[in-house]
Amino acid sequence: MNRAQDSTRLARLDLNLVRVSQSTVSQALARLRDEAARRIISGAGLLSLAAE
Repeated sequence: MNRAQDSTRLARLDLNLVRVSQSTVSQALARLRDEAARRIISGAGLLSLAAE
């Protein structure tokens, strides 16, 4: 019984680590997407200034 409880506890810890990892990856991707959008917008602004 004790071994089963330990296995269950470890499985829960593993699941929590996966959730944290997914959340961290999602946040990092959102930051990259936002930064890419900023750079694209700023690049487009520079191009329109150069065209004037």
